[in-house]
Amino acid sequence: MTTFGWASSIREVLKGIATLDDSEGPVELICLWFDDLYVPGMSKDVPESGREDSEVDRSFESCFSPTELEALSSFHSFYAARVDELSDDPGTWRDDPAWQQVSAAAASALDTLEPAWRSDRERPVL
Repeated sequence: MTTFGWASSIREVLKGIATLDDSEGPVELICLWFDDLYVPGMSKDVPESGREDSEVDRSFESCFSPTELEALSSFHSFYAARVDELSDDPGTWRDDPAWQQVSAAAASALDTLEPAWRSDRERPVL
């Protein structure tokens, strides 16, 4: 069985969303989460996919603790409920209130998955 880098990939995308990373941009951050990385959402959001409790789902889930899976599920639900409202304008998306809410939710999920993720970003400049 192939071992996937779900944990590191999920963390990187969450960091991109939490920081509203311009190098990824709004469309890419949406596609990475919904189309590429969040495996449980693929079968739940697309019931006709016929994917229920597949080997890929189990592989994904094995990369996270129950607490982490709950944080990811909560973030996914929050993001999915707002995705249609999100600006995809490359010039203004970072100022969009809906993106700022999703950014805060991603940061909260990251606090569960990787508590030290903010440490480098929040160190005061001397």
